[in-house]
Amino acid sequence: MEWAWAPNDASIGTHLAFRRRAKGLSQQGLALRIGCSRQTIASLERHFTGSVSTFLKVLPILGISPALCTARTAPGPGLVPATNDPARDLVMTPRPLAAAIIAHFSVQMSGIVLDPAKGGGAFFDQLPNHVTAEWCELAEGRDFLAWTRGVDWVVTNPPWSRLRAFTRHAMGLTDNIIWLAPLVNLTTKARLRDMRDHGFGIAELVLIDTPPRMAAKRVSTCRRTSAARPYRRVEGLCPSYGMKCPLISVKGGKRTFAV
Repeated sequence: MEWAWAPNDASIGTHLAFRRRAKGLSQQGLALRIGCSRQTIASLERHFTGSVSTFLKVLPILGISPALCTARTAPGPGLVPATNDPARDLVMTPRPLAAAIIAHFSVQMSGIVLDPAKGGGAFFDQLPNHVTAEWCELAEGRDFLAWTRGVDWVVTNPPWSRLRAFTRHAMGLTDNIIWLAPLVNLTTKARLRDMRDHGFGIAELVLIDTPPRMAAKRVSTCRRTSAARPYRRVEGLCPSYGMKCPLISVKGGKRTFAV
């Protein structure tokens, strides 16, 4: 058996912390929910130490179910599918990676947040409690390209074959877009022209280190803007693989487009 929601390594406590933040909970808030001290939660996240009963109480509050699964013996598909593969739009985002992305942007999020390609729910199921979550999923009869109601944020791993259509449509619905996608696919002349024509620009890049067999991806935030903005480099942690990665944050402007 192995963890169904995180890698089987020493970073398990870090994953719990990311899940907690993605739910909009502080350590004290989580402690009050399960009836323990804040230090107990801190020890669980920092050293993964504590009682089994406390751990089992934490799991449902953080939306972790099931906790264990049968060990996988063969590697699954990467984040970027094979070229011309008909299954290119069926690549599911690892839930810990989605949780980390949401945790990074959750403080900024407010109002209605739409996941336009819900898939297995990696992003949708982990959206913070303080927002109103909505979703689309073509396989379930809700086509994002037919969605017409304005929202405050759009966040997902967009389908490979519909990236340009998704980006264009999203820019007409919201001021804030977060895509998990290869940067090269969002910075072609055509894509940059689309952003400029809609008054958008790339506001923040979160560089995601990836394991072997996966092409590098970026979490990108785009916002509508009318002027150049200064950049700020900080350091972050990619929780899925325990690797450090730089975050490049762009300040200013009215709208956000994250890659």
